Amino acid sequence: STRTRAEVFEKAQAEHVPCFPVYSPAEAAGNEQYKARKFFIDLEHPAAREVRMPGAPCKFTRTPWRIVRGAPMLGEHNQEILHSRAAAGEPRIEGRGGDRLMGTRPLEGIRVADFGWIYSVPHATAWLGALGADVIRIETSGAPDLVRFLTGTDGSIGANRSGIFHAINSSRRSIALNLAMPEAQEIARKIIRQSDFVTENFTVGNMAKYNLAYDDLVKIKPDIIMLSGTPLGQDGPFAGSVGFGPTTQAFAGLCHITGYPDSFPCGIGGTWPDFAVGTGMVFFLLAALHYRDRTGEGQYLDLSMAEMVTTMMPEAMMDFLMNGRDQAAIGNRDESMAPHGVFPAAGDDQWIAIAIASDDEFAKLCEALGAPSMASDPKFARLFGRLANVEELEREIAARTRIHPRDELVTKLRARGLAAGPVYSTPELMEDPVFSRSNMLVKLKHSEVGERVVPGLPVNFGAIDLEYRGAPMIGEHTDEVLTELLGYSAAEIARLKEAKVLI
Repeated sequence: STRTRAEVFEKAQAEHVPCFPVYSPAEAAGNEQYKARKFFIDLEHPAAREVRMPGAPCKFTRTPWRIVRGAPMLGEHNQEILHSRAAAGEPRIEGRGGDRLMGTRPLEGIRVADFGWIYSVPHATAWLGALGADVIRIETSGAPDLVRFLTGTDGSIGANRSGIFHAINSSRRSIALNLAMPEAQEIARKIIRQSDFVTENFTVGNMAKYNLAYDDLVKIKPDIIMLSGTPLGQDGPFAGSVGFGPTTQAFAGLCHITGYPDSFPCGIGGTWPDFAVGTGMVFFLLAALHYRDRTGEGQYLDLSMAEMVTTMMPEAMMDFLMNGRDQAAIGNRDESMAPHGVFPAAGDDQWIAIAIASDDEFAKLCEALGAPSMASDPKFARLFGRLANVEELEREIAARTRIHPRDELVTKLRARGLAAGPVYSTPELMEDPVFSRSNMLVKLKHSEVGERVVPGLPVNFGAIDLEYRGAPMIGEHTDEVLTELLGYSAAEIARLKEAKVLI
């Protein structure tokens, strides 16, 4: 509290301590790092004229992501589309539906040399593995993934017992290399020569220490696709910053608008945005693979986690960029809906989320809560009045929701077409009958802890058989990969272990 944000940021980063300033949307829009990376772009729009907006959070060296036009006006392209269709006659439908057998996995034959750790990259490569890719996790017992020790299974901590690690590292193999040794680096390069993707999310410059930067790898595998995910990207004045996904929220502008009015900035909980970033990584990698399939050319993908977060808060960013208004935290409230928030239900720590989008919906809510007269109260009958008297409105709603059992009230409101849902704890979510039937939860066998339930992909494919395998023990597949993929003999592997190349 005796130093400025900039001073704390500079001193902490000099000691490799994850630390970022809390920027408002306006400050995010004007910070030096984003300017250096040319993150924001300007577009001409027929109604709004010049619009500044967030651009690409991932730089592609060969196929730069570019926004070709602004958002369309309502019906702007009707004539263009209808004219094109009429000129072409009946649409011709073409596809590749017969190219693959039902049940095959789309990424079979694709290999990933995965150096990623913590959350974002492992989440991405777990999805690639489930879709059929051969993901080879390259790690070391000398400096293991921090997540391997975050939690234990059955109360026991160990490198192979973390429930969190199991949940996000499915469908891959593990090889343990001591990358400080040149011979281990050469083994990594041999794996990469037979791979399509290289993924990593270390601090900028770390891969170069091991002669595994993109400039090194493209010499031995010209069509390799490499993705690096870092807090702020590979270039710019703060590119070397260290941090985790939750700390990048602050730099991106999100923490400033998260929290309650007249209180301090907050993160949004858990390990967000790591998993949202990991999902984006899947898209970026597949886009680069699609380009390589058509041209034979690989490329380097430079992803900034902070830029991705900024792209995911469009209302706040566009409010500043178009209107000059720097938004602040408003808790669970909404500027165009009321009531909108979380309200108490009967019982200990039971809550229900409710979002009312119209006056008609508000009348239905009042009827369901046994207070129909509220819908005709001049203070609440119209949205403008509800917003102007939102604190009183929330007290009135809470006084009525707290006498109802949560799940009964959810059912009652949903029956009236209202947006309402229970605030679940993790155990409650796991027991929810709809969620449990969604096929997202899968039982996988693990060599040390036995059978465990972990999350899979949040989608069901009609024609793809997903491949789920339990998370690997550290170095579990070292011998297998060296023997079957690289052709090492048992004697060579024994020598490498004795020399601590394999650890």
